[in-house]
Amino acid sequence: EDLVAEIRLRRLEAKLKPALDRGAVLGLQEVSSDWAGELHCFFAKHGYHTVFARYGETFNGHMGVLLAYPASRLQAEDVKLHQVGENLPESPQILSPWPRHLSPCGILSYAGMADLLGVDSDSINPEARYAPRGPSVEALNPRKDREWALAQRRQNVAIFARLRPLDG
Repeated sequence: EDLVAEIRLRRLEAKLKPALDRGAVLGLQEVSSDWAGELHCFFAKHGYHTVFARYGETFNGHMGVLLAYPASRLQAEDVKLHQVGENLPESPQILSPWPRHLSPCGILSYAGMADLLGVDSDSINPEARYAPRGPSVEALNPRKDREWALAQRRQNVAIFARLRPLDG
């Protein structure tokens, strides 16, 4: 029964109800189009307005984000739906360089990360002269601008809203 969509939706609504009773502004992510209409009706029954922005694809149910706010307390003055990847720089080089005292491996240096993984440190250091190269390595080992290119291709949308209190 945990996999039945109707049961999962009702459980989600039960978890949201205390926040609605407090008059909270809610932001939900990974909301499928199948549930967006159901949630719109649920929020409307509790005096809420909603904004839904879809960005996903068929295989994931056209996921999106949803903003819900109490209509009795707040009025939307401005709402923008923004595709996040559109404003990312072409590559991280236009950003300030990585601080030398910080390691891209978190608290570990390349040598420390390599020791933890049990591999040669040059094998994970993208600046190493003999680091492995090629398409299969790039697919498994994020290097250079790979993350930036992926982020730019993503269709994720953010909802930006300016909400004004009705009483002032």
